[in-house]
Amino acid sequence: MELAQDAQFIGRIKGDQIVAAAAFSHFTGHDIELSVAGIPGGGSKAYLQAVFGYVFDQCGCARCTVKTRESNKPAIRLAERLGFQREGLLRDGFGDEAAIVFGLTRNDYGERRRKATSGT
Repeated sequence: MELAQDAQFIGRIKGDQIVAAAAFSHFTGHDIELSVAGIPGGGSKAYLQAVFGYVFDQCGCARCTVKTRESNKPAIRLAERLGFQREGLLRDGFGDEAAIVFGLTRNDYGERRRKATSGT
């Protein structure tokens, strides 16, 4: 796998182990691509706030894009749980397999945060 020239990372460490990592690349000014990796339960509310704070507050993006293999069911469930909307399918997007494209807008993220803090 080739690393994008503009890649930036945010990680979460517990003890002496990296338990979650987010990679950001292909920044366009209004969009950034997010890739995540971690062990089950490795993320936290504070970690996710840091990840999306980087996307929407620091970078000023209007949206965040995630691409995952069509067969990667855990990644699909995570994207959907985080509020990403399925936007399309790139046939042979990974060469040997289709890529599902997900998007999360600043407005969608803000609405999810408001609901989470108000308890509705």
